[in-house]
Amino acid sequence: MLEDDQSLRLTIDTCTDSLKMLMFGIELSREDSVRADYLYRYVVQYGWPEINKGGLFAGIIAIHDHSRHHFYFPRIKQSLIRGEGDMQTYELMKYWISDGSSWEDVKSILDN
Repeated sequence: MLEDDQSLRLTIDTCTDSLKMLMFGIELSREDSVRADYLYRYVVQYGWPEINKGGLFAGIIAIHDHSRHHFYFPRIKQSLIRGEGDMQTYELMKYWISDGSSWEDVKSILDN
């Protein structure tokens, strides 16, 4: 899954015009949604993955899945308590939750 994701993201360099960029954005959004849904179903069934079972990549997906932060956060916290989690994922998600920020808020700040 990681290799497919990175391969897709690297194709941005081949976008030579606005139509190709638009199509790339649509494909990337679709793939990100598929990965987010896969992670959610995985975590519901098996719990948060350990680092050696894809926990870092799972953290990247979860960080971008803002609508499910409150679902993932306690599971990530428990993985840290067990010594199987990633502190950066925890800290970033904690910031997003405690600050009440959303991706729309960040985009608004960056656009101004």
